[in-house]
Amino acid sequence: MVEKKKRLVVLVFVLCAAMVMLLGVDKARAGDLPNLALMTATPGGSWYPIAGAMAEAIQKHNAKTRIDVIQGGGRINPTAVNDSKGDFGIAMAVTCVDALNQQGEYAKKKAHKNIRTLINLYEGVYQLCTLKDSDIRTIADIKGKRMMVGPQGSATVTFSRHALSTAGITFDDLKKADYVSASNGATMLKDRVVDIFTTGIGGYPIAAIQDVAASREVRLVPFSDEAIAKLQKINAGYLKKTIPGGTYNGQDEDVQTFGGVTMLIVRADLADETVEQMLAAIFKEEKLLQGVHKLIKNFSLKTASSPTGVPFHSGAIKFFKSKGVM
Repeated sequence: MVEKKKRLVVLVFVLCAAMVMLLGVDKARAGDLPNLALMTATPGGSWYPIAGAMAEAIQKHNAKTRIDVIQGGGRINPTAVNDSKGDFGIAMAVTCVDALNQQGEYAKKKAHKNIRTLINLYEGVYQLCTLKDSDIRTIADIKGKRMMVGPQGSATVTFSRHALSTAGITFDDLKKADYVSASNGATMLKDRVVDIFTTGIGGYPIAAIQDVAASREVRLVPFSDEAIAKLQKINAGYLKKTIPGGTYNGQDEDVQTFGGVTMLIVRADLADETVEQMLAAIFKEEKLLQGVHKLIKNFSLKTASSPTGVPFHSGAIKFFKSKGVM
């Protein structure tokens, strides 16, 4: 009888211990995200530090979660996320719109149906710069001129091709199209090797144009409402933007141009709960993120939930609705 009671006590103790352990495991699982892969770009640009800060924010509030930051790029990241080689990543909306809809450079590739918007990071502008004493005043005036169109294989080349198309111009209509970096384009303009150059879509003021404007007055070529409407027919991710007067030496008035959104995309098949938890962690560190780069100094729930041209993840919609911004 005594032996039976001892065995019963031991059994009860073991069962209670097991229940405590299971409850502890469940609690840990409920509070931690799975390990995630974040696609960014190579060091040296704005994407790398921003991605690092996003990873830091998520890991700070999910102690057992590891975020692997993987170097990719503007064209690589949408495909990596779509194919689940990355769980989320930085990308440009205009590129993602093409990938999602199997158009533009993605026309011969499979449709990227597994990408969604996580957050809108910041908006950039397309800048076309010439010297103030140039006879180039409109997009149409670029015909027959020598233009730096962007580095070979870059998204900037695509933006330049679209920009010129609003005036019925192709690269074949140029005296020459130069495929170099923005910094090299600036040097070529200062030396009057090219007539005009672009910095692609990014923030302002931008160093390459500031370099030219430090010694010469510059002119930014504007885009009319009609031109921007044509661009938006090409790609819904293009936005009407303005570069304020006084941004550069010689640029006294506001200049209308087009731009696009840089965003965080995420796998569409990632669980809603995971996405909501990622966003909760990110916005607990809003101040940290605002200080990581000037491009996201105004980062907030309101800016992050702005449309990008790519549908938001259903988990992101739930999160932003719960915060009253969507």
